[in-house]
Amino acid sequence: RAYPYYRSGGSYGGISFDIEPYDAAVYVDGEYYGIVSDFSPYEAPLTLPSGRHHIDIDVPGYSGLSFDVTILPRQVIPYSGTIGR
Repeated sequence: RAYPYYRSGGSYGGISFDIEPYDAAVYVDGEYYGIVSDFSPYEAPLTLPSGRHHIDIDVPGYSGLSFDVTILPRQVIPYSGTIGR
């Protein structure tokens, strides 16, 4: 299943990524969800249950990126940047 945490009637929000390189892997709370281009501003956002989550962006040969985010119901958080080597 694409969203194993989905519960009917739950409150959800999302995050979108405008990050280079576009093939960087996205992990949420330790689970792989896809690559950043899957959740670009031109695609559907990464939908998550509201609350605090830990995001890891990883691509071989780059320094990577980790941060915590609080997802709010019915809101999409845009995140942009470049991952350094």
